[in-house]
Amino acid sequence: MIRILIAEDHEVYAETLTWILQDQPSIAFLGHARNGSEALKMINDLMPDVVLMDLRMPLLGGAEATLRLKKLFPQVKVIFLSMVLGDETLRTLKKCGADGYLIKNTSKKELMTALRIVADGGQYYSQDVTQLVQERISSQNAEDYQPLERRGVFLTQKEQQVLKLFGAGLAPLEIARLIGFSLFIIESYIRNLTQKLSFREPGELQLYAQRVI
Repeated sequence: MIRILIAEDHEVYAETLTWILQDQPSIAFLGHARNGSEALKMINDLMPDVVLMDLRMPLLGGAEATLRLKKLFPQVKVIFLSMVLGDETLRTLKKCGADGYLIKNTSKKELMTALRIVADGGQYYSQDVTQLVQERISSQNAEDYQPLERRGVFLTQKEQQVLKLFGAGLAPLEIARLIGFSLFIIESYIRNLTQKLSFREPGELQLYAQRVI
């Protein structure tokens, strides 16, 4: 059972999300906050697994609320909801440490997929976000995406295995289950690989692995 809280100031959209979530047997819907401040209080009281967080809300927006949330309750996952997508959105995602992003007109199927992946310790970004990241990567210096041997980087056999599985789209928890390691160890591998290959965040590492591994 995944415990879900909504933080959304648009009543009609929040009601639609509520109806969808309450209809799912695998979801425990905890409630609806109308701004970031209210969301933080409800998170403290209810301890959800995942928060569906609108980026733009009165009093305290989703970005600032997520920054505070991650300091206070790092175990709580956050999926941003927004109709706005651009470079500023990508910077916000990286800065706040959100676990996922969905366009508000996403399908019910994609919503449930994102919730399951994020609740299991993975990350989920809508195709629009993935496409934008790929476009930004394509515009960067191609030197950054050379094969490992041309980059002068040498990986252990286990690092190569983790990188290959990560590039294949598996979430850290799925990798952990597959090779018999703990989630903590796999997340450590991914953090270390991100630093070792000079990327800023795991999403860039995953896109690199998809291209060259």
